Amino acid sequence: MTVAAGGPLTINEPVLRWSARAHSIAEVESELARMWSRQDLGVEMDGQPGRHIAARTSVMNLVVVARRPELAERGAATIQALTGRHPSRTIVVQSADPDGPSWIDARLEAHCVLPREDAPETCAETIHLTVGGEAGRHLAAVVTPLIIHDLPVTVWWPGEPPFTSRTASDLLAGADRLVIDGSSWSGDGLARLAEMAALVDSTRLAVSDFALVRQSRWREAIASIFDDPDFLPYLRSLRRVAVTYAT
Repeated sequence: MTVAAGGPLTINEPVLRWSARAHSIAEVESELARMWSRQDLGVEMDGQPGRHIAARTSVMNLVVVARRPELAERGAATIQALTGRHPSRTIVVQSADPDGPSWIDARLEAHCVLPREDAPETCAETIHLTVGGEAGRHLAAVVTPLIIHDLPVTVWWPGEPPFTSRTASDLLAGADRLVIDGSSWSGDGLARLAEMAALVDSTRLAVSDFALVRQSRWREAIASIFDDPDFLPYLRSLRRVAVTYAT
């Protein structure tokens, strides 16, 4: 069932404009087409007819691979907050019951943001996919048909991506960028980096690591020490840096 959502607009606050459920890839595509063709997805401003969703404003595809429901919800909430700045078609995919029959459950949503009062709404879709059975073992076959093919594809894989698995190689084969958080990895980090490097080399992926982003100010601060010519000779003998801090 499709639902149009109205309500008051607040600048830069995401508002749910539309939602639906689907149980196959064909149904998902049909519901998305129906959403963008509707003419009543507006709201009133001061009693006047509101703005309508005339066309999608996505600038990228974002695939979030979540192994647990809490990771899926956290990822979707993060992306929703970025709708105004980086609108995307977001596909949040989870696997469940891999040994049962093949099935797909999809929840589709369109969130819109008003960047300023005299501007049209910026709108983007989120597709929450839960897949089981054969579909859960072949995520690429489920995700690829839902990609907007003239836009770049970023895969955000929270937790520990199974770099050596067929699932990872197939899903990342059509991606432009992989986003990870190396601080959440367990075990031998160097071994996992080697696995990722082999996959990146075969797919030519760009990689972004939240762990490195969080460390960027520390790295810049430490590097700036050696901007002083008096300290520069000591740089070659530096083998390890330990940073202790409190929050």
